Amino acid sequence: MQLKIADALSQASPPIDPSDEDEWDTELQIQAIVASMPMSDTKLDEFRAATAADPDMQTLSKVIRDGWPGDKCQLPAAAHPFWHA
Repeated sequence: MQLKIADALSQASPPIDPSDEDEWDTELQIQAIVASMPMSDTKLDEFRAATAADPDMQTLSKVIRDGWPGDKCQLPAAAHPFWHA
């Protein structure tokens, strides 16, 4: 769940499946984090744009969306620094 939250903070989240309680719980946590962030809307937009423009962050976002593998050797090289995160 923590990786979903990090991913959602770095870009627009996909639509939530209304029948999935875990997704709703995650969305509520994301909204609570965003609401408490000491970041202006402008700065948050800059953060999202920088994340979207960074190839390594895009690789990491894809791994998070597709599912974190059980073995580090299955990760793309750009995501290796995040293995212990």
